[in-house]
Formats: sequence, structure tokens, C-alpha cells
Amino acid sequence: MAERDPQDAQVQRETDAAADEAARVGGRAPDDEDPARRPVDEAGGGQAEGFEQAEEDLRENAEHGQDRPDEP
Repeated sequence: MAERDPQDAQVQRETDAAADEAARVGGRAPDDEDPARRPVDEAGGGQAEGFEQAEEDLRENAEHGQDRPDEP
């Protein structure tokens, strides 16, 4: 059986340590949290973009912007 290169063993230890550290980034998720929903929740759940779009539409309508009737 061939011996492993000491450098390969060091690389593996450092890789394992980095993976352990990365797994702890952001803390533990609550037990009742759906992992597929986490990115959406962290990004605001799409609420801010919808609010901003609605606010812009309201402003456009109030200022008689893009959809105003043709003037004679």
C-alpha cells in the first residue's frame, strides 16, 4: 500500500476545517424553518420590490404620467 503524501494530508485537514467553519456561517436555522424558503426570507420575501413597484405606479397615476389621455 502506498503512503499518502504529507502535503495531501495537510490539504485535506485544511479543507475539512474550512468546510466546518463555512457550515457555521449565519448561525443555526430554526427547526421549523423550510430550508428552501430561507433565501427568499433573507432577501425580504419580495415584499420590498412589490411595494416599490406599487408606489411608482401610484406616483405615475397621480402625476398623469405614462397612461394619461391624449391632449386635444
